Amino acid sequence: MLIIFDVDGTLIDGEETDWICFRNAYNTVTGKTFSMEFWQNLDEVTAPSIIQTAIAEFSSAEPSPLVSRVKDHTLEYLKEAHSNDRSAFSTTEKTLALLDYLQSHERLQLSIATGDWLETISFKLSAAGIDLSRYTNATASDTHRRADIIQLSAKRADRPLEDVIYVGDG
Repeated sequence: MLIIFDVDGTLIDGEETDWICFRNAYNTVTGKTFSMEFWQNLDEVTAPSIIQTAIAEFSSAEPSPLVSRVKDHTLEYLKEAHSNDRSAFSTTEKTLALLDYLQSHERLQLSIATGDWLETISFKLSAAGIDLSRYTNATASDTHRRADIIQLSAKRADRPLEDVIYVGDG
């Protein structure tokens, strides 16, 4: 059996801080803000998909350089937020104990699947005391659709989706 965990709001706290950093990075790079209407019409909620969709609304230019810049600024702002508040991306002792407990069972594998970029999720997990390298994983750096991220995480763990339990807050 493979248990795939989402991260933000599931393994770690700090979603509000995360979204603030993300929105500020987008604003820094583009000079734009996200409208309520934008969020209501969004089909895919992964970091690169959100940015690509937003950029497409105001520019016909290639979005990749802007997406990369937003990612870099997001990471910078996450680090700054964590520096100002060490509890910004925390987890609980019980969560860490649960991960250790589950990982100790031979018949269970653990994996992580997230709509965040590899760089930003690695930082947030590290800040929470979770070593991403202990788990097979897939992120929005691999593919932008959440369903594909979960499928890739299962594939990397060499498990069919029929053997997967997905644990997330959404």
